[in-house]
Amino acid sequence: NIKLYKGSLNAFIKIYRQYGVRGLYVGHVINTQREMIFLSTYFTTYEYIKSLTLYEGLSSSNSHYSNIIIPIAGGLAGSIGWLISFPLDLVKANIQGNNIETELKRPTKSYQVLRNLIHSRGIVGVYSGVLPSILRAFLVSSSRFTAYETVMWLLSNNNN
Repeated sequence: NIKLYKGSLNAFIKIYRQYGVRGLYVGHVINTQREMIFLSTYFTTYEYIKSLTLYEGLSSSNSHYSNIIIPIAGGLAGSIGWLISFPLDLVKANIQGNNIETELKRPTKSYQVLRNLIHSRGIVGVYSGVLPSILRAFLVSSSRFTAYETVMWLLSNNNN
């Protein structure tokens, strides 16, 4: 295994010098598509779970429930978002792992990569390694939404 770069900055400089700005954007389209799917799932799931619980009277009767519901809704949103978008992350990693010069001359089609991955690994195979991502997403998203809701609550109480 030959290490091409010493770090992110070194990779940026070397790729930019050798391939220009276009070299920095290899895999950008599939990453943007993955982000769109992840974020739409993420926020929709969070708001849906929150609406099922908090707005059904739980928050008004006991604020203790909201202290539990918000992190759980956030964690589930992150986990479900990653579960749905994980195969596209694998496609992105495969495209970005290709030779940059080849990708700039003749970009690999995302659907071809996905089809090849499913053919070689099967549907279950494209989810190989998803569990650590889901667990991390649960922890990060539960704390992120808790912090967001806390700040919104503090700001709304300071305005009153």
